[in-house]
Amino acid sequence: NWVNDWATMAKRYAGNPTVIGFDLRNEPHTPAGVAYAQGATWGTGDPNTDIRLAYQNAGNAILAVNPQALIFAEGISMNPDSAAASGFDGTWWGGDLVMAGQFPVTLSSPNHVVYSAHDYGPVLFQQTWFNSSTTQASLFGVWNKFWGYVWVQKIAPLWVGEFGTGNGATDVSDTTPGSQGQWFSSLVAYIKSAPSMGWTYWALNGEDSFALLDNGYDPTPVSAAKQSMLQAMQFPLTGSTPPTTTPPTTGPTTTGPTTTTATPPGATCTAAYSVTNSWAGGLQAQVTLTNTGTTAINGWTLQWTFPGDEKISNLWNATFTQSGAQVTAVAAAFDSTIAPGTSVSVGFTANATNAAAPTTFTVNGSACGH
Repeated sequence: NWVNDWATMAKRYAGNPTVIGFDLRNEPHTPAGVAYAQGATWGTGDPNTDIRLAYQNAGNAILAVNPQALIFAEGISMNPDSAAASGFDGTWWGGDLVMAGQFPVTLSSPNHVVYSAHDYGPVLFQQTWFNSSTTQASLFGVWNKFWGYVWVQKIAPLWVGEFGTGNGATDVSDTTPGSQGQWFSSLVAYIKSAPSMGWTYWALNGEDSFALLDNGYDPTPVSAAKQSMLQAMQFPLTGSTPPTTTPPTTGPTTTGPTTTTATPPGATCTAAYSVTNSWAGGLQAQVTLTNTGTTAINGWTLQWTFPGDEKISNLWNATFTQSGAQVTAVAAAFDSTIAPGTSVSVGFTANATNAAAPTTFTVNGSACGH
């Protein structure tokens, strides 16, 4: 019945350009207290539990009536630990794609499978990797293990189908090891480092604790900081420049200079610094680097010095180091070339009690870049 229902839905939407595919099963998992072999498995060959076989059966039925459809295949929740046959490795429901590389979903027509993982922070469950030793690097390692390797090794397209956090300042960004804010800001950085990795935030509706909107569904986001971070990792549509962030019309008050544009004489670029959000003890800002010359900037290292006491906690669209007040941001692989007339934006969050906007920027060692 499940397979037939999916075929019916696929036939209904065949040819509709707004329906690109079907996420076949939400968060298949092994329930608590149930043996692995009795819950959702992957690659075991058991038709009663192997979700991969179910994906193949439903996927082929869908493609028979809707040949253009994508088949979204979520992970499970645990697999036998490869390091110890007697142990188990568990993660979020729908978040374990460890076996997908060895046992891929194989359909009647190639290039239709998109693997999908769900991932959440410690406010939902205190996973073992959330502790006093947690770092961004250790979180990257967890994600690479469970699902990120699918993208890294170019096995198949990957879609982070669910992730979300609350609307408090520490829910969005926090330097405390093992915290919700550390997890969220690190995951944003992880997805940004792989710009062709798809993602969907949970949830939009105001009734959810992780909502982007309030209960009235008003256009102003509940958390400007969270919305800005998500907007900054959206990739530009074909033919457009990367999105910029507009300061919220309501919400936390932004203090101090909000926008500073540096344009040294003879320079072939501008560097615009803007504060997009601020709160007690911190802020969110971005630097938009625009190529005003006639030739492309191939590879860039952007530097500036804070006049205030800002200490960056998270930065996206580049890798960075900070030595005292001086910040060095090196282009990521996906935005290393700036064509004439286009821009790239480097966004960040920082801790600060006496913030002040920088006024001088260099690119590749020259004032604002050449």
